[in-house]
Amino acid sequence: MKKELMKNKEGEVYKDKEGDKLYKYSLEEGDIFIPQADNPTVKKGKYTNYGIFVETKEGEKVWLTLTQSQAEKLEDAKDPQTHPWKAYKYKNEFGDFIGISQADKKKPLSFEDIDPDEL
Repeated sequence: MKKELMKNKEGEVYKDKEGDKLYKYSLEEGDIFIPQADNPTVKKGKYTNYGIFVETKEGEKVWLTLTQSQAEKLEDAKDPQTHPWKAYKYKNEFGDFIGISQADKKKPLSFEDIDPDEL
């Protein structure tokens, strides 16, 4: 996953209450994750933001920033937190994008049960 420091428009790094730096995570091709909630969070304001807590293959639990189409895919899935998801790259007339697909939905899986090439 792509990990970036969260900064304001002046370039100052955001920090939590304990003074630790805050990071923004987004998907890259081949990333595998398990959602930790049924649906993504949608925050509407001047811009609409999408995100969800996930567990990475490395065992980290992070807040993942999503695109609208990634969020919609998770919302449309039944029990998205019971199966790993994999990020893939695709192209269309507007450019290159990262999509997500769910592993075999017939049985619950864990990271140990999957072959990334079969997702």
